[in-house]
Amino acid sequence: MLRYFYSLLFVVPFLLSGNLSGQYVISERCLDAWEKMMNLEVESARKIIEKELQENPTNYYAYYLGQTNEFIELLGNPSEEAYSRFLTDYQERREIMDGKETTSPYYMACESDMMLQTGIANTLYGDKLSGVRRSYKAYRLTYDNLDEFPDFWMSKKNDGFFNVSLTNLPPFVRWAASFFGVKGDLEAGFGLLFNNFLVKKDTRGLNAAAVLYLVNAFKLNKDPGSAYKFIRSLDSSIRNYRLVSYFYGNTAYRSGHNEEAYRIFREFDLDGVEMTFPPYDYMMARILMRRLDPGAIKYIEKYLQTTRNENYLKEMNYYTALYWLINGDRKKFEYYRKVACTVGKEIQERDREAMYECELDYVPDAGLVKARLLMDGGYFEKADSILENCKPAPNDILPFQLEYNLLKGRYADHKKLNKTAIAYYKKVIRLGKDEDYYFASDAAFRLGFIYKKTDRQKAIEYFEMARDLYEKNFYEYIDEISAKQLLLLSRED
Repeated sequence: MLRYFYSLLFVVPFLLSGNLSGQYVISERCLDAWEKMMNLEVESARKIIEKELQENPTNYYAYYLGQTNEFIELLGNPSEEAYSRFLTDYQERREIMDGKETTSPYYMACESDMMLQTGIANTLYGDKLSGVRRSYKAYRLTYDNLDEFPDFWMSKKNDGFFNVSLTNLPPFVRWAASFFGVKGDLEAGFGLLFNNFLVKKDTRGLNAAAVLYLVNAFKLNKDPGSAYKFIRSLDSSIRNYRLVSYFYGNTAYRSGHNEEAYRIFREFDLDGVEMTFPPYDYMMARILMRRLDPGAIKYIEKYLQTTRNENYLKEMNYYTALYWLINGDRKKFEYYRKVACTVGKEIQERDREAMYECELDYVPDAGLVKARLLMDGGYFEKADSILENCKPAPNDILPFQLEYNLLKGRYADHKKLNKTAIAYYKKVIRLGKDEDYYFASDAAFRLGFIYKKTDRQKAIEYFEMARDLYEKNFYEYIDEISAKQLLLLSRED
């Protein structure tokens, strides 16, 4: 589900260099717990960890594993109560672990991961300063440990995570990276995470954790297509872990393979999940909306009734508004659009996008909304048939004309009709470059990819234009991916 749910699972730690160091013991029972965690069986994992600590109360790795299990539960079923309990338990665990077995390479590595998990939790619940502070401490602990133990793979894994994440920071923490003078190396980060997977691919539980690190690296880098292809290539023994399966469906959805996402989530063993799991309803709602399936509203409403967190409230309420718009009830659209503007937070990217949409100065055209949803899901032929019936008249409002031409351009682009796509996209830019809508910026962004294959200089021109036309309230992927493409193109000199 969540952008941070994707990225945060990066900090699920796993070890790559042996099973014993001081009192950090990776016992068979601990591997059992890893398997349970990767299957979202958090209650079973908790009991296994408790049993381990009863028999070996100085196994500090088990305390660390306990926090990881609690962290997964916090991400999957977030609430203020769970967050408060997580912070308290973190402090209690650190009081037990601090100063014990400090000469072990696991000592600072475990402390780093636990610190980072807590910093991410801080950020998710609005305490950004504490989140930045703890994340930076985790960063320093990782590199201090590498100075002392340069070949220790747990810290190398963390090195990979930091390299990827520092090149993909959300806007609200970029200032912190500049202030602390830290930066990432994307290629090096991916290399380390690939090595992690190769080393652990035959170790139960830890192989799934290795997959999640790599998949979420792709997602952080705005490349869900590569994550989808990677998971699809895996042996079913790894792909069938519930968390891996969840991300398989999620990345299929985000890369335009909506029917496959639908199949994966229909087959998902929700009954085996040992906690309330709102992300499932969240994803099914979005998948069904892209199919224009009337059943979407059931999952939207279930998510809104189940979640105890303020993130994604804006997005799901705006999806409720769109549901009623495309089903012919404009009054309900207007009502839920107003709700979306007032509830929840704007920490998550999806909520910021919803805020942009719910503040539009016009009511979207239902036909164009249907076509956009279908295209996002990969149903291009169905989308084009709808577009043929909702071509705006010359006197229709400008946003309708802009969106229609953008969608026609996307259809032509999909069909590899480059000249036609270019003409549509350029029309959007000509008509919309001075307007406070995202359409022109998005059209320039898509032109950048067309020209990237044939004319490097024009590609640079259009990616720069996409950024110049971009406003901070638009969809963030336009600016972020354009910046990445410009960096890649600059390296070709």
